Amino acid sequence: MQPSQPRDPQPFSEQASLGFREAALLLLSADVGADRLVALQALGSDQGRAAAAWECAHAFLAAREERLDEQGSMGHEEASRLVGILSQGTPSQMSELVERLAGSTIPLTESASVRAEAAGHHEELRIEWFRALLSEDAGERLKASELITCAPLGSLSGKEAMALARYLFRQAAEDQGALLLGAAAQPAHAGNLYVWSGDRIERFFARHAHPSALAVAEVAMQRNAMLSSVGARMLVLYGDQLHRDHVFDHTKQCGPVAPVKFSEWPAEALGGVEARIVELLEGADVAPATRLDSVRALRKLRRDERHDAIMIGQVRASPWDTELARAVADYLSAGRVGAGAIGYARSVLAPSGEGLLGRLGIKLPHSLYLFSRPLPGEVELSVRLLEASQDPGRRDAYERALSAWDVTGRYVVGSMRAWMASLLHPSSPLAASTIAGCGSEELQRATMAYGTDLLAFAERCPLEVALRISERALSHSHLRPDVVAQVADVIDAQWRGAAADMQALGIIVSQVVSFASRYPSAVVRMDLCTRFFSAIPFVPPSAIGDVRARLAKLEAEVAQSPMVVPSDELKAVRGLLERDAIRRICDDRGQ
Repeated sequence: MQPSQPRDPQPFSEQASLGFREAALLLLSADVGADRLVALQALGSDQGRAAAAWECAHAFLAAREERLDEQGSMGHEEASRLVGILSQGTPSQMSELVERLAGSTIPLTESASVRAEAAGHHEELRIEWFRALLSEDAGERLKASELITCAPLGSLSGKEAMALARYLFRQAAEDQGALLLGAAAQPAHAGNLYVWSGDRIERFFARHAHPSALAVAEVAMQRNAMLSSVGARMLVLYGDQLHRDHVFDHTKQCGPVAPVKFSEWPAEALGGVEARIVELLEGADVAPATRLDSVRALRKLRRDERHDAIMIGQVRASPWDTELARAVADYLSAGRVGAGAIGYARSVLAPSGEGLLGRLGIKLPHSLYLFSRPLPGEVELSVRLLEASQDPGRRDAYERALSAWDVTGRYVVGSMRAWMASLLHPSSPLAASTIAGCGSEELQRATMAYGTDLLAFAERCPLEVALRISERALSHSHLRPDVVAQVADVIDAQWRGAAADMQALGIIVSQVVSFASRYPSAVVRMDLCTRFFSAIPFVPPSAIGDVRARLAKLEAEVAQSPMVVPSDELKAVRGLLERDAIRRICDDRGQ
């Protein structure tokens, strides 16, 4: 429940002049949280009319339930004041409260949770709820666990907290067992039960993280594979430093199959084990998955420049892992990139043996690029560091790295060449020639990994290169809508840039028609073709045949099934040809 924002900067100054009757009417009629807080404070401060205040609070909750306006409408302070009033009821009123709770649905509504917390102030009622945990009726046990969870903070003893924690974990194990055994019969029902159980465990620990309950969570983490993730998460979120140290040891022991990854810990919990994570990364036998997870976890904390060398060492240890390189780059780029990191990046992108003979491809064996060529992770980290630091010499470094070659091949190879070229100035001949020289598979891999940079480059580079990048970007088996939108921006930018070149405009239109024919998915047609055909004012003469052929094919498709997606593209193409015909008539008449 989120606290309501007061409408008046000093709402509580009104309570002195607010009588009991006015406070009761205001509570039942107010739509603003600040007004209700004023009314509740006035009602709660009148000790002589506690029973009457109880009736007002009870009526208010009943009215909220009838209006079905519970979602997000009650703040924490408002709920606390309601609990304070309801917990002071007479014996008969408390009986009425318990009777109302007996008819509550599961999970409890917000109003029912307020009633349960008020009732939980009375020990005899909590005892009755614990007795219900032993019932043969599963529904009764479930409701009892919900009511006990709502009990006031700190009201449960160690034995009570342990008893409910054991029940909740046992229920979660049974639910997951039902999921595994009955998946074929009732997958949705069993799955919902398991998620529900895990959610109830977390709500319980959020209110009653007693050491006895945390002991149950630790046993679950260590001895029950099905519940280890739930138990570990409760220890991390609600335990002390000793509990988190135990989770750290367990995670380190489990390695890649750890129940809770370090990167899933909140930042405040990670602060207590930061030194241990760094020590773990300094080891030589760290699993790749653990290495990546540890770097991501440290990214949540404030960067310590003393750890820069250790982070760079992770990429040296796994030089093929580009995902790890991106995580390390994110860490090193938080704030000002250190001089050591920039020096590392420059050294990676500086070809070895670049003397006069080296530039002619003649080198000693140990200087050959076959043995000194940077690997993908090293290139990824170096480029990202230079871009993050906006190093003034970064483009010169990219050009030297892209141009370097010897008898064993290029210094930088693979999809990295296209990405690095896209970071050069669009007018650079080296950038265009590098991308033009990339194979189709290499360029496609580059657009998958670095599509944003390549498509941004395509908006300003020569038309031939832009269309090739766009074609590769659209050829992915799992095409994302954001990629299609970026390709549409490329096409729009190239159209505007070629406004005076009719031949180039014709190439663009024909290429878009080709895209529509080769990638007939709804995403491409809706976000690329339809948008482009609706925006341009005419068809260049060299493309008129392609557009008319496309129109004929669309008309045939829509005639077979009017509900198919081509109907939108058909309207766009038909409208384009109509605008083009009107333009030609106007040109012929000199208008």
